[in-house]
Amino acid sequence: RPAAVAVAPSARDPPAMTRSFQEYQAEKREKDWQDRIKAQKDSMSNAARVSRASEWKRIGNDKFKAGNLLEAQDYYREAVVYVEDLVDARRKERTELLMPLYCNLAQVHLKLGEVAKAEEVAGKAVAVAEVPRNDVPV
Repeated sequence: RPAAVAVAPSARDPPAMTRSFQEYQAEKREKDWQDRIKAQKDSMSNAARVSRASEWKRIGNDKFKAGNLLEAQDYYREAVVYVEDLVDARRKERTELLMPLYCNLAQVHLKLGEVAKAEEVAGKAVAVAEVPRNDVPV
């Protein structure tokens, strides 16, 4: 009986499936969401972005208080996207929104049992606070 010969995969071989259909769907929904928010954000002035983020923060807070954690998470995430890259002239507004948004989002992740995500988001709040010119009170 001849010994089996191991053959290295070639570039022509299809890649091994490493994710489930549910994972694919979740990734697609996330990408579609990001594309939609980016398109909206790109069509808005800085003042409109601050206004939208403030409104989404308020709604997220209401959802959180009502126990609707997933909805609160959606509003907080979207609010962050609107202000995280605001121009430097809007640094004060950006910081005043990002700090509570990141903290609230971290709290949502904790309540959902998503400790790693909570740590990641809390780390973003710390990074904002560590920038001296952001003037975050300690």
